[in-house]
Amino acid sequence: MLKHLIFSQNKVVKGNSLPTGKGTHFIFASAITPNETKALVKKYNLDLDILKEFTKYTYSRRVSIDPFQMVYVDEYFKDNKVVRVNNLLIVKQNIFFLISEKNCYDPFFNLIFIELKNEKKKRRIHYILYHFLEYSIEENYTILKNIDKKISNIHEDLINQKIISPKELLRLKRELFSINNTIWKFTQLIFTLKTEVGGTRADKEDRFILDDIYHSLQHQIEIIMSLREMLTDLLSLHLSNISNSLNKVMKTLTAITVIIAVPALLASIFDTSFVYIPLINLSYGFFIFVAAIATFIGFMYIFFKRKQWL
Repeated sequence: MLKHLIFSQNKVVKGNSLPTGKGTHFIFASAITPNETKALVKKYNLDLDILKEFTKYTYSRRVSIDPFQMVYVDEYFKDNKVVRVNNLLIVKQNIFFLISEKNCYDPFFNLIFIELKNEKKKRRIHYILYHFLEYSIEENYTILKNIDKKISNIHEDLINQKIISPKELLRLKRELFSINNTIWKFTQLIFTLKTEVGGTRADKEDRFILDDIYHSLQHQIEIIMSLREMLTDLLSLHLSNISNSLNKVMKTLTAITVIIAVPALLASIFDTSFVYIPLINLSYGFFIFVAAIATFIGFMYIFFKRKQWL
């Protein structure tokens, strides 16, 4: 799917195909077909190999400076899952290309159209590029908030001594590692954008936007570090709960063993082959023996129950 914005100081025009008019262009392509890819390459002399291969990248990286081309691996939250999406950003003369492998940036396209239409000062390629980066990192807060919620739920379960799977803790840790890696690549990108993009250097206003993005990234890194510490504490609490459960099991088994051992001992004594055994000649001797065993079992049960071994 191809969309475009053509803008100048006088007007902003939106369309659903390749642009034909004059002016500065913002071309937005998501989940494009092979025919649309060929049309882009033919009209703007783009690198066909990069357009075919950018979806296979596993991390963000700058492809070239002149023209500025960067593969940007983004993450967003959808259906209670973190989804990765590869994007290709190209700044060539007075054209900015945003090519995404999935349909997930339509809200951004509509937002940019409204902002450019309402404010003439924002009608610059660099503003769209920086605003896209700012828009994408805001999604990190949603992802981190979801991870924090999951950590809180696990914490509640551990406090209530419920059984949890260590795989969930490890999965959350991997998610944090992935986000942290993306943010780290992003901080390196900020430096590149501050130097030169599309043949022009960032001006004072651009640098202010980039600094704001950089501070947001630093804040997200601090949140990730805090969440990592929480996960480490949860893992320790999980191991502590396992140890406590094992101790409880051992106490229960010990209590049962003691309760059964004495009656078994008494029964084995009365089963010995002596001529004279106490109570053997009494008509009610058996009942005395059973009552003694029952009394002992009851006493030991109450004792271990008060000790919370049972």
